[in-house]
Amino acid sequence: MKFEQQLALLQLKEDARDVLNSYCRALDTDDLELLASILDSQVVLNRPPDQPVTGRAAVLDFFQGALEHKVDSRKHFATNPVVTVSEDGTARVSSYLYAVHYVQETLSCAWGEYVFDVACDQDRVLITGLQIRLDMPIAPIRSMLGQ
Repeated sequence: MKFEQQLALLQLKEDARDVLNSYCRALDTDDLELLASILDSQVVLNRPPDQPVTGRAAVLDFFQGALEHKVDSRKHFATNPVVTVSEDGTARVSSYLYAVHYVQETLSCAWGEYVFDVACDQDRVLITGLQIRLDMPIAPIRSMLGQ
């Protein structure tokens, strides 16, 4: 592989990780403008067992509804990202997800996996597909401990 190809591959992988981190930051700060800026116009959101949500406007409506549940603090962590690049120049980034919500002295958490499909659009990378797989939906930590 030529140096220029290696550099482009590394750049795409780094951009894919950055878009994952921007997604988490957008949710944590209720920043729908940031979220809109990283979504492709035809993005597809999959959250099994729900039906897919298609298109930037519909996906933003979904997240706007989710963010209406106000919390004192919200943090999303995407860990152990693995980026796989396809021959067509698109990439898939998979990571563990861990989310923590704090509201009225109650700490809740969720965990699972993010799988993002990303593609270059001019000089930026956009999310074309977003899968959120929850192994544990958001719930108070004390309930997980049987309290």
